[in-house]
Amino acid sequence: MEGQVQLTSGIRELTVKATLWRWSNGDVALRVTGDAVELLRRHVNEAVEVAVLDKAERAITMFKSTLRFYKSNGHDYLVIFYPRKLTPMLPIIEQSKDPDGKIWVALRLLGIKKPSRRIKEEVRMG
Repeated sequence: MEGQVQLTSGIRELTVKATLWRWSNGDVALRVTGDAVELLRRHVNEAVEVAVLDKAERAITMFKSTLRFYKSNGHDYLVIFYPRKLTPMLPIIEQSKDPDGKIWVALRLLGIKKPSRRIKEEVRMG
């Protein structure tokens, strides 16, 4: 299994292997495949705190994102979009890759992202 559970209260924290994936528009994402996708599927659109780890398992960078799931060629995968403001960190992340070309990523699930009250009110009024 590619993911290994670190702490369990449900599955709230998980360390997985991911690949850096570049979209055609220049965006960068962390792409997770394998058993971890099935473990995280029920948390779709849930906010996560993401820590990209170096080889010594220290956090290189941390950010918050949302879990997104995609299907391609019959395979499911999870995509975590990497913030553009952290692009200068990409060379350091590239150096922390395992021989298989993957990086370790620690995920901490924060809960379902809900629209703010202001947005809900604007939708009702608009």
